[in-house]
Amino acid sequence: MVVVDKNSRLCLSLEWHVATVIMLLTGKAFITMAYNIAYLYGSEIFPTEVRNVGIGVAAVMEDVGGFVAPLIAGPLVGLLTLIIIITRMWANAQRDGRPAECRWRPLFNAAKFG
Repeated sequence: MVVVDKNSRLCLSLEWHVATVIMLLTGKAFITMAYNIAYLYGSEIFPTEVRNVGIGVAAVMEDVGGFVAPLIAGPLVGLLTLIIIITRMWANAQRDGRPAECRWRPLFNAAKFG
């Protein structure tokens, strides 16, 4: 998150980036586990006569899920973004225009440039 403090300094939150990376890696780990479980468990659960068909259907359903997930997640992310924007506007209105304090490391002093 980037904010401008009362001294016109541009500040960057490093905690936000760490949280984003942790969430992305956790999601990737769960996706990898889901694929491995589908193939390993599928080969054990289906009888020998229909094992190839069962694993093939599981693979097709994984592909369908990979196709449908962005169609669901896209509008959901848009809606959440709209809610965040409205909430931020409401929070700024509650502060009566007072600037937020900078709690993070300043990137540079913007007053020197303008």
